[in-house]
Amino acid sequence: MARTIRPTPARRNPGGRIHAIVTIRGDASGAAVECIVCLAFMPLLGVIKLAPVNRKMLMGCTVALMLCAYLALELKTEYLRVSSPDGRHYASVTVAKWKTWIPMMAGQSGDKSGYVTIFTKEGRSCGRVPLEMVSFIHDLRWASNRAEIPLVAEWDLARHAVHRLR
Repeated sequence: MARTIRPTPARRNPGGRIHAIVTIRGDASGAAVECIVCLAFMPLLGVIKLAPVNRKMLMGCTVALMLCAYLALELKTEYLRVSSPDGRHYASVTVAKWKTWIPMMAGQSGDKSGYVTIFTKEGRSCGRVPLEMVSFIHDLRWASNRAEIPLVAEWDLARHAVHRLR
């Protein structure tokens, strides 16, 4: 599977922004894949020549922007915490922080996907599983040494282990 990368000359689009198109041939499907390389990455490709000071500032801003985007996607927030009847364990449901910024109709916040983790009172994890809808936490059933969300997962609280049912 040979890949050929062929940059075309930079040009201005009708909006006035400079961009270049890079064509990658020989991918798995055999079709050509084109992507528009934005102005921030052009100094890396040598399309636009910048002074070293401007290049460092541009690269610093690009890295800072990518870091902010990564943190926005990776940060989690607790949606709900449910304690066991005996108080020795609790379940914590988390969702990605960015999902809280999406407007929803009244009553639909439980439709978000997320994760449920059961912890001991001391904070030790007994396992984490993904939930298609965080409202599934309301189906959580506690027993003496186990917990269960039907059709999703079972936790063995004595061994601090989880078994996914899907």
